[in-house]
Amino acid sequence: MRKVVDFQHPFQLALGLVSVQVQSFDMLFVIVTVVYVICTLLILAIPRRALSQKRSAEPVVSRLLEKQMWKIIQHDVREAWAYVRKDRPLLLALLRVSFVSIILLVIGELAGPFVVMILHQPVRALPLILAPAGVGLVCGGLLMPALTQRFGKSRIIAVGNLCTVAGLVLIPLSRFLWSRLSLLAPGILLVVGALTFVIGVALDMVNIPAQTVMQEHAPEEERGRVFSFQAMLYHAGSLPVLLFAGVLADTLGIETVMVFLAATILLFSWWAARSSRDAAVW
Repeated sequence: MRKVVDFQHPFQLALGLVSVQVQSFDMLFVIVTVVYVICTLLILAIPRRALSQKRSAEPVVSRLLEKQMWKIIQHDVREAWAYVRKDRPLLLALLRVSFVSIILLVIGELAGPFVVMILHQPVRALPLILAPAGVGLVCGGLLMPALTQRFGKSRIIAVGNLCTVAGLVLIPLSRFLWSRLSLLAPGILLVVGALTFVIGVALDMVNIPAQTVMQEHAPEEERGRVFSFQAMLYHAGSLPVLLFAGVLADTLGIETVMVFLAATILLFSWWAARSSRDAAVW
């Protein structure tokens, strides 16, 4: 009778003299790799004549246009940076929005390994952690207009940063206490889910007021350039952060990375608050 491999649970894969244990979430990467290979083969299967283009009669002119376009992009980036740098509240708001987006990426990267390796739960339990965070983001978006109008954007951003730090620290702390008290393992998912809900609301408390500041301080004729610069900054910063987060998680542990991330948020919040006070003085 043939043995059927269940991809929802870890299994051993024999590769000659080496046996590798494959986790269920590893199959996600395998599936994505297979899809990319299929897409590559489909592109290579396109007839060459279907991809042929008429060559320009003046290749020198085309090269000049490409150089001119690159100079325009460099000029726009430098001009956007010079404009943003002169307005301290706009610069801080832009950094906050980019910082929150990168935090969301890091949390999404660590969520799967945290459930499997730390909580020792199957991958199908991942929605019990991520879904509350999504609900928190939605609820935070609904509450922010009234909260910012009542308490002010600066206070809401400060409270949001503190709640995010507290949530990231309490997740590994609650897991440690739960294991020490020998409570039922599935119950920790509810605790972590509640904390991710708080983190979702807290990130909205930073992101939405910061985006409002960006809207207020960027004139209509410069708004598109400012938001494009923010998107460029976010994409440029997300790649190295994600790479280092993975390396640190493998080296120091996922919970250590969570505490380190909380300390980074706290340090960035202190620097932003101090810069805001200096800008107000000047």
